[in-house]
Order: sequence, then structure tokens, then C-alpha cells
Amino acid sequence: MQTHRMRLTSAWRKMATPSLGYERVFHSPTGLGPRSRVYLALHTSAPPARIVLNDKLLPTMSGTTTDMPTDSGSWTVRLRWRVEGQLLPVNRLTVDFDGSPLASGKPSTGDAGLDRSGGVPTVIECFLEIEEDSERV
Repeated sequence: MQTHRMRLTSAWRKMATPSLGYERVFHSPTGLGPRSRVYLALHTSAPPARIVLNDKLLPTMSGTTTDMPTDSGSWTVRLRWRVEGQLLPVNRLTVDFDGSPLASGKPSTGDAGLDRSGGVPTVIECFLEIEEDSERV
């Protein structure tokens, strides 16, 4: 089985909502076959209040959810969903937090290019993971 990661690190933008929200638009991966499995993986500095892919609410406590301590002593959240049947040619992912500062009050770290000052909840990492069976039919 081959696995490929498509990182969604740049082009996040803050949304003008009452809560703290971020949006990322991305294209669907090309070359997907009938044996392809696509997972959306999200790593955040705090539990998201709401995650929406193409106007469909994703469960925030399903898939693989693991809280892990970071070097700063704060906790992070990792979520993962199987999404190959939900992808469109152009996709819109939104991640909303309730707007509360992190309990630690420390800035979160990450590579998503989002506001990480003052302990504001943020997306640390987001990617599509594409698994393709190498067996030929």
C-alpha cells in the first residue's frame, strides 16, 4: 500500500464570525482510483467547536482522536476522517473554535501560518492522506 500526504499549510484565512474561525480552500487530489482511500487529518491546539467540509458538519469526536501533551505542557487534539466520497473539484474546509484563549495562556506553535499569539486556538497541521492499494485487479 502506498501513502501520500498532501499538506494544507498555507492559504488559511481568518473568518469574520462571532467565534474564532479559519477557512482553507483546496483542490481535490487527482488520479484517485476505485481503491483509493482519502483521509482528512487535523491537528489543533484546542478542541474545535465545529469542523465543516463542503457544507457538511464533521463529527469532532470520531475517527482517530488523541490528546497529546506538547513540549510547552499544553494539550493538542488530533482528528481524522475518511473523506474520499465527500471531496469536490474545489473544497472548502472551515474550523471554528469558541474563541476562548488556551488554558495555558501560552502561544501555540505550528506551521499552518495562522495567528498563534496570546494562546489563541489554532490549526497546527492539516493534510490529506491518500492510501492507494498497490495490488492490480
